[in-house]
Amino acid sequence: MSTKKIVILSVFFVITGFFLTGYVFADEEVVRQGSGDIESLKEEQKLLLEKIAELEERINPVAPTVPEPQSEDPVEPVKDKVLVAYVKDEYNAVNTRADAGTNYPVVERIPQKSPMVVLETKDDWYRVKLESGNIAWVASWVVRVQEE
Repeated sequence: MSTKKIVILSVFFVITGFFLTGYVFADEEVVRQGSGDIESLKEEQKLLLEKIAELEERINPVAPTVPEPQSEDPVEPVKDKVLVAYVKDEYNAVNTRADAGTNYPVVERIPQKSPMVVLETKDDWYRVKLESGNIAWVASWVVRVQEE
């Protein structure tokens, strides 16, 4: 390699080194001066993310997780007597549901010997009041009902 090429490359590397050194020190200075700005940028980012989430909800509203009850079948209220449902002996616990059907979300899991006051019937389902105070539906084939 010729001396001229070596000199040109050396000058190039020296200039590049000065440029990069200045760039690195400049960035450190910006970081030192702007550390308070980082917090304000994080706050701004948080607010923007909240606005984006709000706009997404407006554009794509979230469907309710619990299906609306379909009251096409007649519901028979239980009158003049108190009926209590208990989980049958062959089950350790059973699910109660948001409406009369296995396709509805589970409200609570009820263990054996927990009383459920029967409020009404619909097909093969009982609408019951649970010990927790929740109102739910339980399938008639998983409980035994007695008058109390």
